[in-house]
Amino acid sequence: MHMTIKRLTLGMALAFLVGTAGDSVAAQRSTPPKPGAPTVGAERPSGRKPWWSDEASKKELGLTPDQAKTLDQIFTSTKDELSGYYEAMKREDKELQRLIDESKVEQWVVLRQIEKVETQRSSLNKLRTMTLYRMHRVLTPEQRVTLEKIRDRDHKDPRKRP
Repeated sequence: MHMTIKRLTLGMALAFLVGTAGDSVAAQRSTPPKPGAPTVGAERPSGRKPWWSDEASKKELGLTPDQAKTLDQIFTSTKDELSGYYEAMKREDKELQRLIDESKVEQWVVLRQIEKVETQRSSLNKLRTMTLYRMHRVLTPEQRVTLEKIRDRDHKDPRKRP
């Protein structure tokens, strides 16, 4: 019996960071950008620019050039670390899958491997959340409200995204 373990992809993690909120599951599961790829003006896996680089979003939010630059720096500074956690999680998950497929080890061995996978997943999620928090702090209270409205609108109708 082959078990499939649900995985958080780097593309999903990056989409959480650069998306407005309502990215479709298909967009989140797209191939992630290659490590080292430029982020300023770079398109996301879904084919759109990050919201802080997209002219329509910048205009709607009233982002200043300094804010957009700071947001990009925050994202860029964590991208490699996100990638590292993702790769470690993937490596540990591959080992977990091997153990499950072989079904020859004691349960405690599988449990220990699950803990390794979940530790990496937790680190990935913590970094993503802290990155979002740092980005949130760059925005004014009014911009935060506007961004939330954009997220709500995009979640209800993804076709209305800039």
